[in-house]
Order: sequence, then C-alpha cells, then structure tokens
Amino acid sequence: MASLSKDILFEILLRLPIKTIVRMKCVNRSWRTLIQDPLFVESHLERTKQVKSPSILVASSKNSKDESLLIYPWENPCQSIEVFPHLRPHNGKLDIIGTCDGIVLVRDTINIWEQEVAMFLWNPSINDLFRIPTPKNRPLRILGFGQKKENVRSEYKVVSITKKDYETVDVEIYNLQKNTWITKRDVFPTNVILTYTDKKRLVLANGSSHCVVWHRPSGSLVVLSFNWADEVFQITEFPSDFHYELISTHFELHGHLAFALIKVSELEIWVMEKFGGVGSLRKAYSFALLLLPTAATATHELIPVPIGLTESGFILFNGCNGTWFWYDPNSNEVKLFGDDQLGEPGYHAYTFFESLVPVSSSLHGEVSLS
Repeated sequence: MASLSKDILFEILLRLPIKTIVRMKCVNRSWRTLIQDPLFVESHLERTKQVKSPSILVASSKNSKDESLLIYPWENPCQSIEVFPHLRPHNGKLDIIGTCDGIVLVRDTINIWEQEVAMFLWNPSINDLFRIPTPKNRPLRILGFGQKKENVRSEYKVVSITKKDYETVDVEIYNLQKNTWITKRDVFPTNVILTYTDKKRLVLANGSSHCVVWHRPSGSLVVLSFNWADEVFQITEFPSDFHYELISTHFELHGHLAFALIKVSELEIWVMEKFGGVGSLRKAYSFALLLLPTAATATHELIPVPIGLTESGFILFNGCNGTWFWYDPNSNEVKLFGDDQLGEPGYHAYTFFESLVPVSSSLHGEVSLS
C-alpha cells in the first residue's frame, strides 16, 4: 500500500464507507492528512449522494420524559439505531431544526416558554458534537441551518429570527467557523407579519431556507427566504391561481421547496423547482386521502407529509400520527415503514446523507473522526 500514489489512494478511499475510513486514519500520518483534506471530505459527500440512499432521522417520543433520536437506514427501515443517547433533554423535548451535509442542528428547550435553549451541531456519522453559544435574543421564533459554499469549503451558519414587539424583528447569524453570533440590523422585511404563536420552520432548499408567512400589503401568504451566501431575505409571491390558503405544510423534496395542500378529499404536492421562480411552481403529485392510512385524522395542521422518493417511484410518507408508510401512486399500495409507533403526532422526520464534515474541530480546520 505504501507504493500507491496519492491519486490512486484518493480514489480507493473515496469508495469506502465512513466507518472504514475512520479506521483508515490510523494507518499513518499521510492517510490521515488525505482524509482530513477538505477536497476529499467534499468529494466523499458528493459521491455518497450519487450512489447511496439517505438515512432518516427522527425524534421519537415514547412518553413526555423520554425522547431519543433514531436513525433509520433507507434500505432497512425495520432496524433503527438510537443515537444521541448521551444527551437527554431537560423537559423531554428535542427539536431537530434541520440538516445540511450530514450535520444536524438540534435544539433542547429547557422550559416550555423557550426562554432558554441549548443548541448543538452534530454529525452522527462520525460522532462529532459541538454545543454552540446561545444567541442574545429569546424566545426564538424561527431557526434555520444552512451553508455558504465556496469551492470545496463551506461556512455553516444558523439564523435566529426573534420578534421583539409588533414592529421590531431581530436577526442573528451564527458562523460555525468563527463560533460567534452577529446581529444584523434592518435586514428583515418590514412588511412580513410574525405573531407570537407562530411555529415556523425554515426549510433548506436550493441554497436558501424558506418558510411561509403573511405579507402585510397584499394580505396573502408568501414565501420568505433567507439566502445563505448573501445573508439577505427575499419574498416570493404565489401565482394568482395557486390556492395558498390550502397550504398545510412546506418541506424539502429532492432538493426543491415543496408545499402540501389539502383539497377536500385530495392531498396535492406542489414543487418550486427554481428558487424565487413563481413560474416553476408545478403540481407534482395528487393523492386521494382515503387511500392513505392517516386519512381519518388528516387536517390542515396534521397530514401525511412526503419525505423521500425511491428510484422506482415509491413515496415515503411521515404519517404525523406516529407512523411512516410507503405509497405506490401507480398501484395505490401502502406499506408501513419501520416501527408501528415512532413518536407522538406532529414530529418531523429528516433525510440526511452520511458525511465526514467536521463540527467540533471546524474552528481550527481539522476533522474529528473519533
């Protein structure tokens, strides 16, 4: 092996699973250096996305005092792996805010009023965990997680949006590489309405994070987007013939921003294929609710949400009542996925790809593979 050129070794390691690569770092210093190279880390992630299916991460609540994070392999959903067991929530609630490049942003709300929170960036593939500082403004109304990418290096960031009063909204941005929060003044759109009861999720898609909010001038729902590269907000209005009032939830589907609409007896999935492109909004799927296992409990607040597609066209649904299921739109066949009961209604499941991207060592440029 010592005679292998760096290029050949690069290609060999690129095809190995992460657990094997973690062991390979102990061979010698040159192997470790190659594995820590940002080019190799990025190349391995991109290849993983091309040749492997994602894993599925869910916060499972068996009761109010016992919550854990579980990973379900896409290929074998009946075998879950409990992760994050060393950190138990203070009040029985762990929130998965989002995922990016195999990194997960997790929030532990210490009390029900969300006055104090602990937030962690965590890469479950390499068991790398880092608690980030708490932002100044609380309670936090909207949180998002994303990246600014330059060549093979990425800056991972968290955005916190807090409504101070009827007119004032504070925005803070955390940079993992700098390990600091920066307050941004006068960047939040003044014509967007946030209420204290809003429970907003910023969904990462097409290089920005998005949520659906009320627009004061038009009195209608719009898409509020935060661009991670420029750190600016943008508002996108829906087409005039789009029934935005029927939107139940929004989510990421194959890298695009998607919306679920309930129309009497049907569930429609609309996809915005181009960021900010109203004309790119198209209806991708339509399902009869009676065919879905959770039809009896489907409402505008609690409906089945697609979280992934297979190459054969099967759709994986988060049933939002503690079950997941596969649905074949061609045959209308439904098959339960994983455990019979994964958690309480309303939980969110996320797909993510395994990666070597570091978290705790990002401040000084090394990869933690322990």
